Amino acid sequence: NVTTRVMLTGHSDATGKGTFNLSLSLGRAETVRALLRKRGVDPDLLAVRGAGPLEPLADDASEEARSANRRVSFSVEIEE
Repeated sequence: NVTTRVMLTGHSDATGKGTFNLSLSLGRAETVRALLRKRGVDPDLLAVRGAGPLEPLADDASEEARSANRRVSFSVEIEE
């Protein structure tokens, strides 16, 4: 039996306090999960986590880079 889950990871830029950014990033992921649930996605297939500023796409040197770091990423986990 194969189980598939989608991990929604919220991210933030490095501006502000670390604990606030972790909370903000988790809130981003939770918002995406709620939107997917409203569209009929089984909530048991969705997991969320907040990474805060710990997994940046860019170095936060410009507003464009900070904007890119404020996101939600998706990863698919398959277990047999």
